[in-house]
Amino acid sequence: RISKLRINGGERNLFCNYFLNYSTNLAAVQPQNHLFIGCLERLLGFSREEAISAAGKVQYFKLYKKDIGLFISYFENLGLDKTQMKTIASSDPKFLLTNVEKTLKPKIRVLEELGLSRSDLVKVIIGCRSVFGRGLDSFIRPRIEYLRQLLGSDKGVVLAIKRFPRLLDFYAETRIQANVVLLKKFGWRDEQIAKFISRNPRRVFIQKPDWVEDVLQRIENDYGIPRESPMFYYAVDVISLLGKENIERKLEILRSFGWSDADIWRMFRSLPVTFNMSVDRARKSLDFFMNELGYDSGYLASHPKLDRKSTRLNSSHKR
Repeated sequence: RISKLRINGGERNLFCNYFLNYSTNLAAVQPQNHLFIGCLERLLGFSREEAISAAGKVQYFKLYKKDIGLFISYFENLGLDKTQMKTIASSDPKFLLTNVEKTLKPKIRVLEELGLSRSDLVKVIIGCRSVFGRGLDSFIRPRIEYLRQLLGSDKGVVLAIKRFPRLLDFYAETRIQANVVLLKKFGWRDEQIAKFISRNPRRVFIQKPDWVEDVLQRIENDYGIPRESPMFYYAVDVISLLGKENIERKLEILRSFGWSDADIWRMFRSLPVTFNMSVDRARKSLDFFMNELGYDSGYLASHPKLDRKSTRLNSSHKR
C-alpha cells in the first residue's frame, strides 16, 4: 500500500523512491545470498534452514570477491575439521569472508613464529577468533609483546595462550594490569605473578579485581596466612581455583571425620594444596589414615605430607 501525504497543496508519494531503491537492492543482494547459502550447504554440510539462518547474519558483503573454498581449504590444512568450521560459521558466518592472503595468513604466521603449533592455533581460532579481526601491528603484536614482558619469555606466552586463548582478546590487557597491580600490592614478585598467570590465566582475565582482592583478604584475615608467608602464594593459587561451595564441601567432609575448624585451618596453613584433592579422594584418604591406620586429626593436621606408605603408628596419635 502506497501512503500519500498532501504537502503544499499537492500529493507526494512518500515511498515511491523507497520501493524503487528496495527493488534494485533486492535484485543485487538476493543472488549473493543464494550463492552464500549454496556454499554453506555444499562445502560445510549445512541444511537449507541452517544455511538461510547463517546467511541472514551477513549483510552488505560482496561475495564475488571472496573465495570461501580457499578459506575452508586453508583452515583444513591448519587442522580444523568440517564440524568445527560449521560451528564457527553458524555463530559468525562473516568469518568465512575474511581475506585469507591479506588478513589471515600474516596473523597466523606471527602466532606460529611465537611458537604456537597447529593444534594450538586451532584452539586460538575456536576460542578467540575475534583477534583475527584486529589489526596486526596496531593490536596483535602489541598484545603479544605485553604478555612477553609480563610472563618473561615466548615459552611462557605460548603456555598461557594454549591454556586460555582469550588472553589475546581486546579486554584482557586491562583486566590483567589491574590484577597485577593488586598482586604487587600484596608483595608478590614478578616471577610469582608470571607463574600464577601461566598456571591458570583464566583467573586474571575473567575475574574482576574485586574478586581477586576478596580471595587475598580471606586468605590473610580468615584463614590466617600472612602475605609474607611462603604459603600465601600457594593458598591463593588453590583458593582462586576453588569456588566457595567446593571449599565448603571439603570442610564438611573433614568435619564428618571429627576435625575441628582449628585443625582444618592448621593443616591448610601448613600445606594449602591439600584442598586440591577431589571430594572422593579426600574421603578415601581420611578413611585410610584415620579408620585404618588410626591417626587422629590433630596429628594429621600437623603432618599433612603423610602418605599411604606410612604404616607405623605412634600410639599417642591414635584417636
